[in-house]
Amino acid sequence: MAKGASTEQSLGNLHNKVTELFVKVLDEYESTPELANPAMLGAITKFLKDNSISLESEALDELSEMEERLAAKKRNRPNLKAVTTLPLIVNE
Repeated sequence: MAKGASTEQSLGNLHNKVTELFVKVLDEYESTPELANPAMLGAITKFLKDNSISLESEALDELSEMEERLAAKKRNRPNLKAVTTLPLIVNE
């Protein structure tokens, strides 16, 4: 073993603690979304990716349905880029 190397058990314990912390953070964000921190969400996403965690097929289908509903709402929104200008009337 290399000098200062951790054991598999200690790395496993660290992995479990990080996982528990991320679960607590996400639970907190769920109840108070305004506290969501983009850097923390990025760290959680990277952790999941690094550990080959992905969505289940059923969850992916549900997400696709949600994306389609959002896309439909976006298509049906009024075009806010076209703004009407009104003449300025000054009362004397």
